[in-house]
Amino acid sequence: MAIFSSSDNVFQRHTSSNVRPQPMHTASPKAVALQMPMQGESVRLRLPAMFMGEILMYREDFHQTKTNVAHMKRSGIRDFFTSHFASCGSHDKVISFFQVDKEVIKLSLVHWKADMKLKRIFSPLIILLISINGMIGSAWLFGPYFAAKTAGPAALVSWLVGGGLVLIVAFTFAELSTMFPVAGGIARIPQYSHGMATGFMMSWIAWLSCVAMPPIEVLATLQYTSFFFPRLTCLHGNQHVLTHEGLVGAALLMFFLSWLNIASVKHLVRSNVLMTVFKIGIILVIAITLIAVGFHGKNFFAYGGFAPSGWHGIVSAVSMGGIAFAFTGFRHGVELAAETKNPKQAIPLAIIGSIVFCLLLYWLLQLAFIGALHSPSLSKGWAQLAYQGDVGPFSGIAALLGLGWLSWMIYANAVISPLGGALVYVTSTSRIVYGMSKNAYFPAFFMRLNKKAIPVWCIALNGLTGFVLFFVLSGWQSMINFLVSAVVISYGTGPISLITLRYQMPNANRPFKLPQGILLSTLAFYVCNLMVFWCGWESIKKLFAAILIGILFFIVFQKTKQQRLREIHLKYSLWLIIYLGGLTLISYLGSMGGGMGIIPFGWDFIVIALFSLVSLYLAVKSRLPQISAQTHQANTLDSVDSEASA
Repeated sequence: MAIFSSSDNVFQRHTSSNVRPQPMHTASPKAVALQMPMQGESVRLRLPAMFMGEILMYREDFHQTKTNVAHMKRSGIRDFFTSHFASCGSHDKVISFFQVDKEVIKLSLVHWKADMKLKRIFSPLIILLISINGMIGSAWLFGPYFAAKTAGPAALVSWLVGGGLVLIVAFTFAELSTMFPVAGGIARIPQYSHGMATGFMMSWIAWLSCVAMPPIEVLATLQYTSFFFPRLTCLHGNQHVLTHEGLVGAALLMFFLSWLNIASVKHLVRSNVLMTVFKIGIILVIAITLIAVGFHGKNFFAYGGFAPSGWHGIVSAVSMGGIAFAFTGFRHGVELAAETKNPKQAIPLAIIGSIVFCLLLYWLLQLAFIGALHSPSLSKGWAQLAYQGDVGPFSGIAALLGLGWLSWMIYANAVISPLGGALVYVTSTSRIVYGMSKNAYFPAFFMRLNKKAIPVWCIALNGLTGFVLFFVLSGWQSMINFLVSAVVISYGTGPISLITLRYQMPNANRPFKLPQGILLSTLAFYVCNLMVFWCGWESIKKLFAAILIGILFFIVFQKTKQQRLREIHLKYSLWLIIYLGGLTLISYLGSMGGGMGIIPFGWDFIVIALFSLVSLYLAVKSRLPQISAQTHQANTLDSVDSEASA
């Protein structure tokens, strides 16, 4: 066995036959493990790269009885590699290829720097404002309009139902994200309880749900801006879609949002505070003005009554009317946990506080919208709600009321609100990709940070993917139906992981422990499945296709790393395939959003309840073995402090 040690930058080779094999500390505070490619059919090579001044090289042969370990101080790497392994170059922070005993070890992660850590810069108040800013995007511009078309005046009930259901789900993440305050938590937590394959599939869905958000907000901005520049959009069927000029504008806005995130996190904090305060103030002015000037109480009971579509319309509005979409911003507290000061207090405040505040704000806005509608716009019923200028619902109402100044104010906020929400999502989505790379789901170069500790490659990937979505999904409502289905499935990981971790880590420190956690998590999982089902078959079939693409990518990517099935915990993910397949089948047989209607409305609640209980049982039963899970989770907890620096 050969051991390299360093002294005054001079490496000496020693031989020892009594050295025991040393375990790999793959997630210690100083190390990050990398999966190395197989050498032949039996030899597996690994190399964890350590941040704090040295590199640990670990070799495990077929019999797992011998270990070669090299400790090299950073100051001596240049001389050592220059003299022994010329192919790797002479730069002490760039390692590509080198040869040891005729075996080539390929290091897939390059350009590691000692200061490559995310910075803890977000105070509890700032992380709360970021979450609120993420919620007040385009949802307030279009949500009340589409919710009213779907449920009539009962949209007021839909907001209470949607906000309450999302709050139940959010409580589970308040516990999990304080246990694991890591970057991209929604994408990474499932791996702690169910291993790599499950973790990838759920993080892929979480990434899809987030990467679609900036395009949605950009589309909303351009749709309102088309009042001044009509060539940006055109009417296709019953939806406004982007023209060629609109696509150019969308590309420019996506580039601007990405650049602003890359430029500086400090700029992001300042712009977030200003945007949030401005948006809240404008929305309050709009709601109060509409109630004071043009409120018609009869609108709540005429034209088909308070609930013209019954409970079917009420629950449909939660998913298809944009209500669930409006509350997706609470996830920012989870995704940015590694950059939050005092995450144990800040994260629950951001998650719960943002939902409650925005629920009150949206409910007031919906009340003002319904009351301000004129009789002619409702002559054909709520489902056919239409009036001049409804391409921008609130600005159109203000114009009909003769409130020109309010209309201009709405147009100004219609640009700032969506872009503010998009700006926050560009930030948090990049942390999801960063987290997926940390978990070895994506190539390692996505973990590279620039000098300002910002994951530039993650932002670039998301910007490009977001632009492609303009061609795949047309229209604001089409985009949110796809997004909500992905968001809610990814939220289902919270209840599952909470219950599983209660079994795997019963005595772990939980800064925020959800009372009656198992009962509420079961209810939360049922809620998630209901909201996915309410999105309708047309949206779910597109999501299912996107999931299949992700699975194909995972297989190919792991094949390039020559991973073994047991290393990716495939058998612990079989429940997820059954769950996703079953949910897709129920959606196809249901009556929501283009389904076959074989399962009638009302009975679908019972079917989803039974399906949720069976799926939850299989998920918890398929958890990682306790010893394996606790070892992995302990390493994760050890690495939390090293993931972000103050």
